[in-house]
Amino acid sequence: MVAMKKVEQGRISLDENINNKLTSWKLRDNEFTARKKVTLRNLLSHTAGTTVHGFPGYAVTEKVPTLQQVLDGAAPANTIAVRVDFEPGTQYRYSGGGITIAQLAIMDIEKKPYPEIAKLQEVSGTQPWKFKRRRDAEEAGRKVTIEHRFQRGSLRLPCTCKPISLAGNVPKSSTSQVLPFLSRTRAAGISIP
Repeated sequence: MVAMKKVEQGRISLDENINNKLTSWKLRDNEFTARKKVTLRNLLSHTAGTTVHGFPGYAVTEKVPTLQQVLDGAAPANTIAVRVDFEPGTQYRYSGGGITIAQLAIMDIEKKPYPEIAKLQEVSGTQPWKFKRRRDAEEAGRKVTIEHRFQRGSLRLPCTCKPISLAGNVPKSSTSQVLPFLSRTRAAGISIP
């Protein structure tokens, strides 16, 4: 929703080369981008041909890479580099790497961290959701609580990790953490794809 608000404001176009908006990092051109460049529309619709399905996160004891290190697959990142491996617009494949590039483009445009941009963003006069990261004094450095607030209530998911996603502080979670979260989500009447 933040990206579409920026399109509405004229800050970014759905159909221009995403590298025109990226200043802190560039998506490398290759044989797949020779005829058609990657656009925000491609990134948001998962048709950009970008790699890296998702990000596993980092243990509390592990060093957390910069966003640029993550996108380049450079140490201490624990995923491969995000690259284009098929012609943009020709196929659908979910890519967390592509969504991360879209978020970075918005951060480069606004010159602010993504959570700050999202917090300031008002969509249709309401904020149906927001992410809040809390660290209790006794849990500092050991446990992070991700609180998902929706119009119908809020849900908390405790995690012993350092979240990596700049947009939603998405943590590395075990099945024992995720299943109760999904159960509470369904009970609150919230559907997750």
